[in-house]
Amino acid sequence: MWVNRDLGSFEWFLEVLAALEEEQCVVGAAMETFLSLHLYKTGPAPLSPNLPLSSSIRHGRPDWDKVFQGIRESRIGKVCVFYCGPPALVGVLKEKCIQYKFEFKREMF
Repeated sequence: MWVNRDLGSFEWFLEVLAALEEEQCVVGAAMETFLSLHLYKTGPAPLSPNLPLSSSIRHGRPDWDKVFQGIRESRIGKVCVFYCGPPALVGVLKEKCIQYKFEFKREMF
């Protein structure tokens, strides 16, 4: 899942993510269950329909309980949440990981 304020943060890798998503749709592909994409844009700028994955980009902030419940229902085994971003969201995600019994890892670079 990526949550970004503006499209500039998405643009550099949308084509790569679109290719990965397409590859995962091929029945029997080695990457079939590797990654589920969830993209959120929180800023007000409109999306261009010509962007790769533009129909998959959701507007606004994620409903974390809905997201975590969906992950819990669709996954078997261990779940690890990796986070890199503003410190304000660390506490929220860490709390949700504890609540849903997911591992939490924070990356800073």
